Amino acid sequence: MTDYTAGFERFWQAYPKYKRKGKGAAFKSWQKHNLEDKAADIVHALEAQCQHDDHFKKYTPLPTTYLNQGRYDDDIPQPARAYAPDPEPDRPFEQDKYVASVKRVAVPWLWRRGGIPEDKVGGFAKLVRSLAEDAKELHERGELTDRYAKVIRRELNDYMERA
Repeated sequence: MTDYTAGFERFWQAYPKYKRKGKGAAFKSWQKHNLEDKAADIVHALEAQCQHDDHFKKYTPLPTTYLNQGRYDDDIPQPARAYAPDPEPDRPFEQDKYVASVKRVAVPWLWRRGGIPEDKVGGFAKLVRSLAEDAKELHERGELTDRYAKVIRRELNDYMERA
């Protein structure tokens, strides 16, 4: 039985369980690259990648590959920021699914037009909230149709021209 170092054991325990294969080969890579002194940094990078990197979550390499390729040195993506700030962050907003629906129409519309000017961001967030509330009311009355996307685009056009 092999005596694994404390740093390697921390790395092994931090590695996703569904990919913990080839412990002996991984330990050989650990020793080959003299990684014991970097154990804390490697574990920190691994935990951050598991939490924030969607590509890493989907395509997690085997531990030996992770060590041989120095994947612990990869950049860790930051969590995505919201496109526009919520004008009333303390107010619970029960229409989240409607806001998401409005944004599915609004965001591509904005990208095609080069984004939204900084001075209009707050108003844009209020407009999205208003359109989402309208969508909820229409849905409750059974009147929400696919044509509402045209209404959203028209309102956005009007807003951009007004301000």
